[in-house]
Amino acid sequence: MVHQKWGLAAKIEGVENHAPSRVQPKSMHIEQSRPHACTALPSPVIPLFHRKQFATLSHTFFSPPSIPHPAQTQEGNPTYIPPIDSCTSPSPTSLSLLTMAFHSHALFSLLTLVFLIPTLTVTHAQLSENYYEQTCPKFHETVHHVVVEKQIATPTTAAAVLRLFFHDCVLEGCDASLLIASNSFNKAERDAEINAAIPGDGFDIITRIKTALELQCPGIVSCSDILAAAARNLINMVGGPHYTLLFGRKDGLVSRADRTEGHYAKASMTVSELINLFASINLSVQDLVALSGAHTIGFSHCSEFANRIFKFSPTSEIDPALNRIYAEGLRKLCANHTTNPGMSAFNDVMTPGKFDNLYFQNLQRGLGLLATDHALGTDPRTKPFVDLYATNQAKFFEDFAQAIQRVSLMNVKTGKQGEVRRRCDAFNDLKT
Repeated sequence: MVHQKWGLAAKIEGVENHAPSRVQPKSMHIEQSRPHACTALPSPVIPLFHRKQFATLSHTFFSPPSIPHPAQTQEGNPTYIPPIDSCTSPSPTSLSLLTMAFHSHALFSLLTLVFLIPTLTVTHAQLSENYYEQTCPKFHETVHHVVVEKQIATPTTAAAVLRLFFHDCVLEGCDASLLIASNSFNKAERDAEINAAIPGDGFDIITRIKTALELQCPGIVSCSDILAAAARNLINMVGGPHYTLLFGRKDGLVSRADRTEGHYAKASMTVSELINLFASINLSVQDLVALSGAHTIGFSHCSEFANRIFKFSPTSEIDPALNRIYAEGLRKLCANHTTNPGMSAFNDVMTPGKFDNLYFQNLQRGLGLLATDHALGTDPRTKPFVDLYATNQAKFFEDFAQAIQRVSLMNVKTGKQGEVRRRCDAFNDLKT
């Protein structure tokens, strides 16, 4: 039986029911302190979604988001694991089962998918798969343990880290510059308007991994390597492909909010603008579509698609390209989005917590949430790839893995080009 929260999805004409198993939503809170949602220190909290609001939303197939950037937490579980309080550790049994499942899926992916490492440049030649084998031998084990624990507790972590990783790499390169916190002398990248919606769970998990590694091998593992490894492991944990990563990145020395303009895709862009943006960082049209498949997990705030469901045109309140029932559900969800900007909807309405190719099938059925999503499914330059991935998940996984590998090597810093930060949110030397 489909949970009532997802009941509307089953009613959409021509759409098979891929709704996930029942999820019990919990009351969620936002901490006023910005960096993280979970802390042992007492702090005032602001209720974000009350149970009455959940009852109202239960007639739709949407769920509110996680800890906002750094200040939002979601404990509703769109994956297969029952929700666990995000400030407590999962039970040994659930952690053991997840670990076994994670290893099994990773092994299956490695046996069935072969992904080639991009051609190495001189800088990339200083990176290696086994970079920490001698200096921090438990690097991979530690990343894996923290990733599993955090994703069980807060299921939106995977999408948060994937977005954080991509946004970090396309500006200044994969150097963890997006992790830097602002100070009195500098407004950092993470406080730029376009990055304000990145959920705080993405920052939180990197801090947890860094803390654990500093206790084992202080001053050895860079924050940029931690971010790359966490993103890869989380993608695989929620059902996506496993791919090879090279390590040895150094953390960047610059992080400025005023440098972000023009580097990130926006929901208002045309396909031509998206293609040109990706071409500027040496990514192809196929890479654009494959990487857009990351929208198979995560959520978007109502403000990013409100123009499609409210006053779309003088002749139509709703974008006619949207499935009508889907659009009505979105209108109910986002009715108060101007007074409650935290209201959000899952990018993939059918399997929001699973990394699969349902996102592309949704585009063919009028279930693309963002205008850019819909445009990818209709533009003659991108539609062939959308149609290919909608019918061939293995090909989507292969192309996504190769594209994200290329992203992971963008403008990598090595040697004296960067540093290994003691804390991921601050340079080792204060910049004034």
